[in-house]
Amino acid sequence: MAPQDLVAIFHASFHPTQGNLVDWSLKASDDLNLDNIEFSVLPSGLHLVDRDVVYFTKDGQHGVCIFRRRKTQEEGQRGYRLSSLGILLARSRRPRPWHHTSALKDLVDTIYNSCEDAGLLQPTESHWEPARAFFEERKVRRADIGEWSGWSHDLGDISEPNSHPTLHLPHLLRILGPSSLTLYKHVLGRRRILIYTHPPVEAACILCYAAADMCYEAQSSTPGLSREPLSVLGMITLSDMDRLSAGSGWIACTTDAIFLEKPACYDLLIDLTHAGARPAFYVSKPAVPAQPRGPTHRLSPTRFSWSDIKLWNELDRILQLGHERCCTDNDSEPPANTSRFGAAWADAWRVYEEVCLVCAGLWMGLGTWRPANGVSDGRGAVNLEGDDDLGINFGRTRGSSSGSYVRSLGMGIEGRPTGNTTPRAFRRASAMSWSSGRATVIGAPGVNEVGVSKSHEQQGTQGSSVISPNSNDEADQQLRTTLALLQTLHAHTAFQLAILASFLPSSSPSSGIVYLSPKDMVQFELGPLSAGDARYLEWLALEYGGDTRVVVRRGWRELYGELGHLRHLKKRQRHDDITDIVDCFLSMGPVETVVHPEYKHTQDGATMKALAWFGNTDVRIVDAPVPDITEEDDVIDNRQFMGKVEKIGPNVKGLSIGQRVVASFQIACGECEYCKKKLSSFCDRTNNSSLQNYMYGQRDAGFFGYSHFTGGFPGGQAEYVRVPKGAVNLLPIPDGVSDEQALYLSDVLPTSYHSVVDTHVEKGDIVGIWGLGPIGQCAARWAILKGASRVIGIDTIPERLALGQETGIDIIDFQEFKDVPKRIYELVPRGLDVAIDCGTFHEPKSLVHKIQKTLMLETDSPETINEMLFAVRKGGRCGIIAAYAGLANGVNVGALMEKGARSARSPHLLNTPQNSLTDCVMLRLIGNGQAPVHKYWKEILNEYIIPGKFDPTFMITHRVPIEDFAELYDAFDQRKSGVEKVFVETRFSAPSAPGCPKTTRVADWEV
Repeated sequence: MAPQDLVAIFHASFHPTQGNLVDWSLKASDDLNLDNIEFSVLPSGLHLVDRDVVYFTKDGQHGVCIFRRRKTQEEGQRGYRLSSLGILLARSRRPRPWHHTSALKDLVDTIYNSCEDAGLLQPTESHWEPARAFFEERKVRRADIGEWSGWSHDLGDISEPNSHPTLHLPHLLRILGPSSLTLYKHVLGRRRILIYTHPPVEAACILCYAAADMCYEAQSSTPGLSREPLSVLGMITLSDMDRLSAGSGWIACTTDAIFLEKPACYDLLIDLTHAGARPAFYVSKPAVPAQPRGPTHRLSPTRFSWSDIKLWNELDRILQLGHERCCTDNDSEPPANTSRFGAAWADAWRVYEEVCLVCAGLWMGLGTWRPANGVSDGRGAVNLEGDDDLGINFGRTRGSSSGSYVRSLGMGIEGRPTGNTTPRAFRRASAMSWSSGRATVIGAPGVNEVGVSKSHEQQGTQGSSVISPNSNDEADQQLRTTLALLQTLHAHTAFQLAILASFLPSSSPSSGIVYLSPKDMVQFELGPLSAGDARYLEWLALEYGGDTRVVVRRGWRELYGELGHLRHLKKRQRHDDITDIVDCFLSMGPVETVVHPEYKHTQDGATMKALAWFGNTDVRIVDAPVPDITEEDDVIDNRQFMGKVEKIGPNVKGLSIGQRVVASFQIACGECEYCKKKLSSFCDRTNNSSLQNYMYGQRDAGFFGYSHFTGGFPGGQAEYVRVPKGAVNLLPIPDGVSDEQALYLSDVLPTSYHSVVDTHVEKGDIVGIWGLGPIGQCAARWAILKGASRVIGIDTIPERLALGQETGIDIIDFQEFKDVPKRIYELVPRGLDVAIDCGTFHEPKSLVHKIQKTLMLETDSPETINEMLFAVRKGGRCGIIAAYAGLANGVNVGALMEKGARSARSPHLLNTPQNSLTDCVMLRLIGNGQAPVHKYWKEILNEYIIPGKFDPTFMITHRVPIEDFAELYDAFDQRKSGVEKVFVETRFSAPSAPGCPKTTRVADWEV
């Protein structure tokens, strides 16, 4: 019985003066709107082909049309009449327009043949009688249409072989290769996916449905935010632009090239017109830096992630067992004595082959890849005719005796080299999969016969294989292969969603932010450092995590910072070997601390504005839960490092609710050996990072917002901050000191003061300062206060150089004077007495160090250190307060030794008499270290700020509300409006102090 789910049938054609229009229609209801449907069924470029099938949607209702191009001598038609006969289905949960495709093709042939017999091009009323009968037979009559009862029922209930798009899933996977898993992730994450193609478009429309069905079962049974599977839009045109921008979670195809210039409308682009062996994949990314009138997004090429290898090997094994070859040459049988080791490398080779044949050839020592016959045009093609609409036939081309139209290379979905053009080394061999077997379905009930039959029809070019679904055995085999693939994908989906659920709060409804580390990503079988995998995980949380957001903290610091804790994770068996190797190699164990980064939320569900990190170029202001007292020594402070006490723990003494305080950026316990000496940055009991022990021999204190490398404590860029050991790490501020004066006691003032004191700047010294950011500017002023006779600042940013000149220091623009030491000796023939590095994570200047850093042969550049060593006098002092992380190659150790240069003096660590320090040579390669804030902040406040000797407000260039925090990062990168140091206010902030910047919005700043 024919399905009864139609609400409209219509005919659209191209008119020379009126354009596309609907010239005949029947509707089940007069309320049904068919406006603009003619653009969907007659997309641009279709005049290039004789016939096609177009799947589309109209206001959420699915439809399909049959396109025909017929020759005509009519004026204005340019030799052809373009028309489509289409149908529109009723709304349902599982619309199936493909059930009507075959009958609709027969109907079109009947109508147009009768017109040709009558010598007409445009049907008359009598010619529409078959269409009226077709519509009456299939018109919707019941409300329970479109239900879904599982794949066995959905795929088994088909009247003709290959009429169901999902049956082409094996073809989709073979055509796209491992990159199909990039598509899978976007489908599961309900992203916006666009397929760009050239006519004919039927294959692209079928791929839309097949791709959406990869996750249909999981999305139908897992309640997410949208509570619906990914929406299939089918063919779209420029008339659909508004609904694309407003909607989310769809997959569509188009022939309009202008969409390539509008990446803001979608998240993933699959270009089927790419002139390569496989379609090209592009992700849409925000344009950085953003231009006021330029494009907001750009397209960036992408491939599969290496974390996809296991799942792809599982899918590829099923495809091999299914033995349906649509675009590859025949596999050779594996040698009987294939070893496990060899088989594993064969799997890796199969994946690597998909990446780049040139690189694969180099990797295998085979030289540059080229086809064995010296040509590279013997590719497969997609046949869009006959029952097997997506079948592959290597032997038929345009103009062949078969008369079938075949898409050739460059016109859409590409095949692979034929059997005779692929070198033996590149042939795929059956091999043992790396997969764990968790998602293995071969041998499961109902699918244990996949791949039993290896017989398949050989046609055309020798060595190529062709699907012949007309055989019942072949069709049954294709069905079983498709079911096995769907079951494997669903098992993988269920696995990842189950892991996600284990990280989400157990309370219902869940809300807030969950931070995941690289070790957590490993549990999802995702790449710890993969930006794409991190985005994918955040998508899953947005769609299936209720109101909970997931933020993945990744980076090499986070990755290595977690290695020490791998053995304490509960892992599946296949991760145990990796854990043992890591623990054995690093010899890391747990580090006991008296404070912990985890904290509780308030029970009332209150939220605050906070800056959250979503990627290297993506920070956002979110509504995060307000932290509560977690440990008895905690204090809750409202605002970033400078605010009023909101709550205090029972063990906190000396502080009261409402008291104005500033918070140290480092977290000290107040009780260890170093804390008793006020060396708070060296506290032994607040940082649980075993990586620092491994890298440096010992570890620093815990820091706010400085990654797991320093304890993993949340940062202070929020309206509320939990401060562990609050009585130790908060400094009360007297009423006479403004917020702007006190705020920078948290970091900038103690750090800059420490660089000058620790390097022992003396009266009459000539001091050179590399880097004139806020710390460098303050260090210059501290040096003058300490009696320096001359200060020379080195930088290249005009605003910083100008501010330095206002302070009264000499400046050197290192872009103007490439040889900085030479310029210093021109100014100071004797050389500097003191050199201080106040920069941060220096970018290499020379090509040698650019290459070394790119290849990760070093983490830091030594060029500034070498310039300082070269520029100081014999017996001079060099201090490093700049941030360095690891190794720097090529440090001029000879200059350090021969000149007797002292890396820094540390009177707080030594008992050496003051008058004998000038006679000793001291090497301290780590430099000044992190500034001990607790040692200096009372001294700076009481002896310099309150008496008026040092006013830190000179460095503040702007004041903005916390809502602008995300935009502020972009503005700083672009140096908008000369931005340097910004005071960020919240709803708790007092008005700006006299002489300080007033509040502005980042959007109003000039570039």
